[in-house]
Amino acid sequence: MIHLAISDSHLFCAQWINQNGKPLLCSVSYKALPRPLSLLNHVESETISILNAGLHLIREDISFEGEQVYVTLPDQFTQSVSVPFDQDMTENDGWSFAKWTLDQRWSSDENHEYFGRLFESENRHVFSTRVPTIFTEPIKMAIQELGG
Repeated sequence: MIHLAISDSHLFCAQWINQNGKPLLCSVSYKALPRPLSLLNHVESETISILNAGLHLIREDISFEGEQVYVTLPDQFTQSVSVPFDQDMTENDGWSFAKWTLDQRWSSDENHEYFGRLFESENRHVFSTRVPTIFTEPIKMAIQELGG
């Protein structure tokens, strides 16, 4: 299992293996990006270039081949909400309401991908995060190219 944490200016990657049913940290890599992502102003070609350069440096230390990869992005590149929804609403209604709330609070012409989690308790709610595809698509492609 690999956890890739992307900051504005660095990549941090940690790899675990399962040893006797317990996770064991076996590799860590920390690499600077050629330029801070915040300076790119969401220019797709530059973002792809910077992320790929950083990921290829990480690959020199850690193999992604066949690994499950989890990615963390800084809050400055995402928007998140936690919204309650009524008992009368279906799970799909809750997800739609969370997506609508994100789109209302942060109007944008960019394409986004939505991630989240449903919490079923006395107070049902959905936590949802919106990430511009300018980040998600290059990250997915790079991880696939690296074998993850």
